[in-house]
Amino acid sequence: MARVQVFDENNVVVDLNSVQPWDGEGFAITPGDYTFEVKTVLQTVSKQNKPQLEMELGVIAGEVTEAHNGATMRHWISLSPKAAPRLRAFMDAIGITADAEGGFDDQDFVGRQFIAEVYEDQYQKGVNLETGEPIMKTTSKIRKERMLEGSQQAGAPQPTPAAKAAPSPRPSLGTPPARPTVPMLPRVTGVIPRPGQRVPLPGAKR
Repeated sequence: MARVQVFDENNVVVDLNSVQPWDGEGFAITPGDYTFEVKTVLQTVSKQNKPQLEMELGVIAGEVTEAHNGATMRHWISLSPKAAPRLRAFMDAIGITADAEGGFDDQDFVGRQFIAEVYEDQYQKGVNLETGEPIMKTTSKIRKERMLEGSQQAGAPQPTPAAKAAPSPRPSLGTPPARPTVPMLPRVTGVIPRPGQRVPLPGAKR
């Protein structure tokens, strides 16, 4: 009898109780948005002998579940002209811009983080010899790659500084109060007697 254990790159024992099972038919991740980090990048060829980028993505965090944190999945991007828009979308999501010749260094992808939606994709895995029906399998893929909010990765667009607020206007002193109107006194007619003077009666002759 011999004890079996799995060790990581730091020679630390991997707890197999916490490992997500995989049946070898395609790694399955619960659909939803996840934050990924590009672990490795290789330029390989597809089964159709077409050039492609083959990446290993690490799950940093999930919005719907944290059960897949630390897991890895494979992601391929074709290097054909038809698939160039998908490559460009991925470059924008991780903050990579092409150089003056329209290319880039593949290793600039390593360590970049982004957010993407995981969805389930079905593919045919052979044919049932008894019934003749196709054998369908489900695997996880990503789409809708986008930049992390507030990302400061090289090449990422920087946020536009907020405009300064306009100074508050000085308080108005208002309109000065109107001066009160002094009523005009009625004009006095006739003779105003001096002290000791007798006023003549109306109609009297002098």
